[in-house]
Amino acid sequence: MPTILEKITSRESKLDLSRMQDIGGCRVVLSSNEISELRRLEACVRERWAEAVRRTSDYVGRPRASGYRAVHVVVEQDQRLIEIQLRTQRMHQWAQRVEGLSAAFGTNYKQDGESLVQEYARLTAKMYIALDAGEIPVHEDRQQFERLSALIAEELAGLGKNVGPMFGGESI
Repeated sequence: MPTILEKITSRESKLDLSRMQDIGGCRVVLSSNEISELRRLEACVRERWAEAVRRTSDYVGRPRASGYRAVHVVVEQDQRLIEIQLRTQRMHQWAQRVEGLSAAFGTNYKQDGESLVQEYARLTAKMYIALDAGEIPVHEDRQQFERLSALIAEELAGLGKNVGPMFGGESI
């Protein structure tokens, strides 16, 4: 609900609720990080909803500048648009991390931008893309990731925020 309110009051103030794609929807998070499994699921959804599919947004093949990756399939049911989001574990982890940092700092970092958190998000996505391709992220990216993580942790600590939930102790 907060995202819907944000869309109709600030980001997209002229948006009509009947045209909003994600007022109804669902998210499927695979139990793996296999892009091939994600593509198989996408094919199943598109086949099952064939006549009702209105649009597909492939943010895996073409990630957003923010680093966001997923496949969105918009279908029409009872004259309402419903968005089905498909993600791997890493894609979901990335989105949850950005949502957590947005909540902690009180700023929407999901949109494209140039803040420290958004730089961290783009770099994290870049490293996840390498891992998804079976590659080891390059040393410079890993170093930059550690540096950005430390800077964000410092800022969070300065605000009295718990760092654990945002980073989960994971290193890439």
